[in-house]
Amino acid sequence: MALKEIRQAIFILTAQVIIYSIATTLAFFMFLRTVLLWFRSPSGIFFSKRRELPPDLLNDQSLGEHHYIQIKNIKLHYVEKGDRTKPLMLFLHGFPDFWFSWRHQIKYFSSNYWTVAVDLRGFGESEKPIGINQYKIKYLINDIKNLITALGKEKCVLVSQDWGSVISWYFLLKYSNMIEKYVVLNVPPMYTFTVSWKQIFLSWYTVFFQIPYFPELYFSLKDFRMMDYVLFFLNEKEKEAYKFTFGKPGALTYGINYYRANLMKILFYKKTKHNMKFPKGLLIYTDNDPYMSVANFKSVKDEVENLEVTFIESATHFMQQVKYEEVNKIINEFLETTVEDVSHVKSVQSKDSES
Repeated sequence: MALKEIRQAIFILTAQVIIYSIATTLAFFMFLRTVLLWFRSPSGIFFSKRRELPPDLLNDQSLGEHHYIQIKNIKLHYVEKGDRTKPLMLFLHGFPDFWFSWRHQIKYFSSNYWTVAVDLRGFGESEKPIGINQYKIKYLINDIKNLITALGKEKCVLVSQDWGSVISWYFLLKYSNMIEKYVVLNVPPMYTFTVSWKQIFLSWYTVFFQIPYFPELYFSLKDFRMMDYVLFFLNEKEKEAYKFTFGKPGALTYGINYYRANLMKILFYKKTKHNMKFPKGLLIYTDNDPYMSVANFKSVKDEVENLEVTFIESATHFMQQVKYEEVNKIINEFLETTVEDVSHVKSVQSKDSES
């Protein structure tokens, strides 16, 4: 083994020790908070309402039809609306989310596109492989590639948010030829995640999620009270849809495994120059995202050619739900432009995306 490789291995091992030390410290404080909650309300802290049947909202026919599709190594669930002969518009959600987070976009764009909102592996009604390694980014991007092909399309308009956006940035590096245009909400390229201490601080929960079991327990306390906090903008019926979905056995674990499988890869993301052709893209961000620093977006437009960057005030992290009318309008205007769809990217992605 070369000296350089030994140094790199030692560096990564040291980083892992630091990360797990911080995670353990965070878990300790979360445990103390849990004990305090138990003292205040000992009878209700571990209570979770039993939800056996899906809320009617999840079977609303106006949102589209439910389907399952078997692709390589996994079966995925998706909701579709629109004419299948029209261009495919594929939506990728984040955490804690599932296909339902795109309900406003499914209806809005279905007149001009075949809209498909998929449950990513491990989420919603899609198959849930066992094991952290099953959620590495290489499997996630291949799922999207295989899904597009299985749907009978060569290309699509890719729209994403949160983890869906992380997948999109990696996907664009490896399969840019399968994307007509792309829209990313509130997540810049991965190399920006370590450009500021503020972003590192805002990402504290990604470190906390490295601890096994306890994050799931904490998230589910008092009938998923954290869901009420994170998704504060939802009405009660919509919250019930989320609690039904993530209240299923293991549902939280599969979603949190995305962080466990990929945190180190994102932290050591290498920004390199690529002589690659990328489709025309749109990045929308906001100023009151509790999980993403505005500083992350300042240089993106200069770094990525042919990328439009748009700002929406006070849209929160879940902008496609909170300010869906404004988001839909911006996306629609972007899709209607006739600017050349392909351009070179100077420095976008990591050369280890296939590893």
